[in-house]
Amino acid sequence: MKKGNFKMLLITLSCFFFTQSASSQSKIYFDEEWNTTTKEEAHFYRILYKKDDSLYHVKDFYINGILQMEGFFSDLDKEIFEGEIVWYTDEGKISEKSNYKKGVLHGLSVVYLENEKIDYTTKYIDGRVYEGVVLGGYYKQFFEKGELVKYVEFEAPNDFRNLQTRVYGVERDTIYWMNNQGDKLIGVGIYDSKNSNIIDGLNISNSLLISVHTNYKDSKREGVQKVFYEGKLLSEQIFLDNIIVLERSINPLTLETVEINFKDGEPYNGQLFQFNQIYEYYNEFIYKEGIVIIKNHYELVDGKLILNLEKSYKKQVED
Repeated sequence: MKKGNFKMLLITLSCFFFTQSASSQSKIYFDEEWNTTTKEEAHFYRILYKKDDSLYHVKDFYINGILQMEGFFSDLDKEIFEGEIVWYTDEGKISEKSNYKKGVLHGLSVVYLENEKIDYTTKYIDGRVYEGVVLGGYYKQFFEKGELVKYVEFEAPNDFRNLQTRVYGVERDTIYWMNNQGDKLIGVGIYDSKNSNIIDGLNISNSLLISVHTNYKDSKREGVQKVFYEGKLLSEQIFLDNIIVLERSINPLTLETVEINFKDGEPYNGQLFQFNQIYEYYNEFIYKEGIVIIKNHYELVDGKLILNLEKSYKKQVED
């Protein structure tokens, strides 16, 4: 064998082994939490190879061989994304495509529906949202030129809480209060953009299963305020210039409406029921000229309201 042929053989063998090394990468196996594991316990596996001195080409697969993610890492240990990264469902359909620079979102991000049509897009600049939509667990945020312009709730945490759509302004924000399903407008409130305090219209506040609907005028309570528990009306108060003048509440024993009037913002004459949602009890008060003459304490026992005499009393009133 001539010397020249020997050199050619060495070159051919070198190319052969290089090709084999690049095309037959070892697999790294991961469990369902993306911790490294054995082949037998794996839910995913990864194949990677070095693209150049700074980038690794990474392909993640579901254990059945369907591609789960493809893109480039600049650091394997820290899994720092670089450039375009694409994710796929377990059916092989594209679910998301995002661009990164040094591990942070930079450029266009696209999220797809199950039919692979675009759901929404977001543009990032150095990790900050510049344009488009950001999806939360139960809401969407809309951005324009780096500013939040709209917040939309599309799912309530329970069957009784109202949804809101908030449109942000320079000095005033507008909230459109919707029903639990988001298909019926309940009312509109105008808020101060700086401190989010209500100025005019409807405000809804929620606490556990209690929901309070209050009307405002010039930052003061005006008109009807309604209190709901699990979507059912408990009571309603009437306000004039931020001062309560009348309250109607539901008698839980008869489901009839009782009424009490107020003087200088304090209960004066009539009957009133108050509900404690934490311990699930009712207090009944009967007032006469600002004095409680009867207090009855009802506790929920096996689904029934039982009068607790030890926590109740009746005041003797002279004629």
